Amino acid sequence: MRGIAPLLAIQAFGHIAYAMLRQRQASQDVSGHAQVEKGHRMNHSDISCRVATRLDVESLLNLFPQITSRPHSLSAKTLGLEESIRIFDEMSNYGNIFIVVGESDKGIVATLIMAIVPNFTYEGRPWAIIENVVVAREQRGKGFGKKLMTFVINLAEEKGCYKLQLLSGPNEDQVGFYRSLGMQDGTSRGFKKYFVERE
Repeated sequence: MRGIAPLLAIQAFGHIAYAMLRQRQASQDVSGHAQVEKGHRMNHSDISCRVATRLDVESLLNLFPQITSRPHSLSAKTLGLEESIRIFDEMSNYGNIFIVVGESDKGIVATLIMAIVPNFTYEGRPWAIIENVVVAREQRGKGFGKKLMTFVINLAEEKGCYKLQLLSGPNEDQVGFYRSLGMQDGTSRGFKKYFVERE
């Protein structure tokens, strides 16, 4: 009997240790599940970025006028759906123009257009330019613009571009935003010539 007692004690200890381990794992599982659920809720304030398709044109027509605070200005005026789809197809057929969108659970909330230009210099590496950057008014300040720009910066690099450039307004918030993405200002000066009357 004296030989059996220690064995029973060891077995009892093993059962206790196993029970404690299972309890700890269950607690971690609950905690982990809570973290996943929390992360899932956070995704509702996030966006996924992709290249637009024809099916996105109608949503883009609702978004592009928000590029300006002056709703009656020429920059806020778009065309009808049929003509806009024709323009979308024309841009897509070039093969080097990308309409990029940011999509949340509320639909398309951000967009920009990037054109990649073939080049003779820099050993034939192309360069890219961005235009029509817009985030839906009610969705601003959530980091959507930064995520969209990061996506397109990576896309330009993947396409072998030696640089990516854009024009920004003088607003310090805008300037600071592009600087935060690693873009440089003050290295050159941009010029524009409009062929339409500015309002």
